[in-house]
Amino acid sequence: MTLAMDKVISKEMTVRAASTRCDASKSTLGYCVKNLLERKEATAKLCCSDNKGTFSRMFDRDQEEILYNHVKALDSQLIASKQT
Repeated sequence: MTLAMDKVISKEMTVRAASTRCDASKSTLGYCVKNLLERKEATAKLCCSDNKGTFSRMFDRDQEEILYNHVKALDSQLIASKQT
C-alpha cells in the first residue's frame, strides 16, 4: 500500500493503476493519498491485519521495483511472441 501511495503522490501512476498493480483497494488508496496530501494522517494497513498471520517483507522497495519491471518485461515478451 505504501508503494502504491508513493507512486500516486509522485504522479508516476494514477490511483487506478497503482491500486491494480499493488492489489490495493482503489477507494482506500484514494482516501489515504487524499488525506496525506491534505496533511492528515494516513496509515497503510497490511493485507494481513485481519489476524490471519504475521508476514514480513521479503524484498525492500528497490528490489520490489526491479522484480516488477523484470516480470513486466517478460510478460511483454510473451505477449509479443504469441502475436507472431
